[in-house]
Amino acid sequence: MKCTVDRLDLLKAVEFTSQFTLVTSAKPVLENVKLVLSDDSITVSAFDGEAQAEYRVECDCDFDSTVLVNANKILKLLKSSDSGDLNLSVEGDDDQPTLLTIANFDDTFELPCCQSDLPALPSVSHYHSTLPSGLMARANAMTVATDDTTNRYALQGIWLNLTPSSVEVASTDGRRLMYYHSSFETQDTGTLIIPAQVIKRIGKLGEAEISFNENLYLISSGNIKVAGRQIEGRYPAVNKVLESVDGHPEASRVIDRALLLGSLRRASLMTTDESRGVNFIGSGRCLTLKAENASVGKASVKIDCEREEGDANFEVTLDVKLLKELAESLNAETVTLNFFGEDKAVSLVGNGIVCVQMPMLGAKPKASASAATA
Repeated sequence: MKCTVDRLDLLKAVEFTSQFTLVTSAKPVLENVKLVLSDDSITVSAFDGEAQAEYRVECDCDFDSTVLVNANKILKLLKSSDSGDLNLSVEGDDDQPTLLTIANFDDTFELPCCQSDLPALPSVSHYHSTLPSGLMARANAMTVATDDTTNRYALQGIWLNLTPSSVEVASTDGRRLMYYHSSFETQDTGTLIIPAQVIKRIGKLGEAEISFNENLYLISSGNIKVAGRQIEGRYPAVNKVLESVDGHPEASRVIDRALLLGSLRRASLMTTDESRGVNFIGSGRCLTLKAENASVGKASVKIDCEREEGDANFEVTLDVKLLKELAESLNAETVTLNFFGEDKAVSLVGNGIVCVQMPMLGAKPKASASAATA
């Protein structure tokens, strides 16, 4: 018996699916990946107790077998082997394999097989829709605005809303919101919340298809499938938040994203974890970032914006850490900062994603004692 597969193809499959295993678990079977070998493919799958992943790679195999091996061990093995083809063979009964042998040039490795089994990917066929290309990549970027520590479980996920003519995606951690809308004809309608940790693992998939029912979801893209349980709970009123930044802003500044990020990082040097407020002062095309902390010091960082619209002057205080995370997640050369009035939310827009952040009321940098008495 022999199965020949490209090492890099198998490595990609094991790297992806091993994200859905547990390093240590009360159920040791969840530390394994399952390899289903057939005449033309190896299907690698894993299950972490919440979500399942499946990745199919082509091979040349003259036998059928199913084995479970430790994910960490086989991943290290594949990474350390030389490029080229691997030869796989299995020892033991067809229904109870005991050993997986992997040969690469003059190297031979033997991995013991687990005798338990993983659950199969669930059948999810109630609703089915094709998602627009690039949507999963945007959803992945939007995981920055989720909260995996809150007991408001809906905030731990990405909100997906399908209508006959559009797809909406949103995320929020209660302090900021990210939103994307795509005009796209879908086969079905429905709303679901997918765990952000799953979206992070899926990464930047291209065109994908989604099937879902009341409790489950299944995302497919090429030779990859991921399934799991939806997050239960009521999601915040996305449209109500968007209303706060709807309409024509009082002031807008178009800024080179790399320039904005560098400026935010420098201004943040004069903030602390307890005091992260930075004052954004607009004066024509110049945007000045001011930060001051008695124990750290002062910063005044100026940005030459590419374009200005609306009021020449405005001022708002924002949490610099939260804004920097939003700017980092946007895959765009330029971003637009919109100001809607004193004490109102601001929006940062790039790559079709609208980011909404509330100002820090009453948190303007305070003058130092020497400045106050001068």
